[in-house]
Amino acid sequence: MVWVPIIDDRPMPQYRSLRINSAFWGGSDAAQSARQYLGKLNNCVDVPAEAFPGRATVEECVGLPPTFIHAMINDNGLDQTSEYISKLAAAGVYCEMHAWGGSQHCSLTTSANVLDKDDPDAEYAQLFNKVCEKEIRDMFEYDLRRPWTVEEFNEPD
Repeated sequence: MVWVPIIDDRPMPQYRSLRINSAFWGGSDAAQSARQYLGKLNNCVDVPAEAFPGRATVEECVGLPPTFIHAMINDNGLDQTSEYISKLAAAGVYCEMHAWGGSQHCSLTTSANVLDKDDPDAEYAQLFNKVCEKEIRDMFEYDLRRPWTVEEFNEPD
């Protein structure tokens, strides 16, 4: 389970979301983060998929464990996250992606942890928390530590 992941280090001009710069996180923040994380591998063609999963091929995704991704609609990594979840699905990996509308990088995850849970304005953050809690329960109930496939998940008990 990941929240607002940074999936790829490569700036892809075709992605609309890379032009998003918010108070929380923007394209220049993502580039600086990649530089700091990769060090001498920055801007290298040999960055492994283990460092940035967006670089993985569909074949490299086969056998990965179930993946739950929470993306924010106004985040500069949204398009890369969508592309990665498509690779997982093509590889037969059970995956869910929640794209939370009206939110920016980490804005919903932050508000879900700091808002008064009894405040009616916190309803969206409460929904976010409920979805995350369900996914965590699923991880333990279905033993998501091991690789498995959509077919195995759909088998009747």
